[in-house]
Amino acid sequence: RDWTSVAAGLTHTCARRATGRIYCFGSDIHGGIGDGGASNVNRYAPVEVKGHRTDWAAVFTGGYVSCARRNSGQLFCWGDDAYGQGGAGSIAAAFQRAAPSQVAGGATDWKTATIGNLHVCARKSTNRIFCWGYGFWGQRGDGHSGNPPEQPTPTEVA
Repeated sequence: RDWTSVAAGLTHTCARRATGRIYCFGSDIHGGIGDGGASNVNRYAPVEVKGHRTDWAAVFTGGYVSCARRNSGQLFCWGDDAYGQGGAGSIAAAFQRAAPSQVAGGATDWKTATIGNLHVCARKSTNRIFCWGYGFWGQRGDGHSGNPPEQPTPTEVA
């Protein structure tokens, strides 16, 4: 096969092929598979992420969320968005994003991301780190008490 990378979340897994396409499989609870289909079902075989793009450079998965970076440096996330983990600038109406949504701000210099259970942190080419999502215990590192706990926009680590 032509798999080039793999990332495992809490209940799902995503992998990138040499073609630049991303596929996910496992539980689609909260939209973590990213195919735009019905959530809360299981995908027993890899399903391509919605959009059928061939310019994905990397995929990152954790909790019920997945993110991927395009060759352009743009970052997109999908899955659980109850606390703004999607990073799109607002919390999705159904608290989930079933397909990739661009991280707020439109930056094109994202390098890598790591995903916790309810929050995401990512590093830019400038080596600056930004986090979003749940932050009640301070896990976003932005110097705020986490009240309210949700932050749907990338905020630089202090």
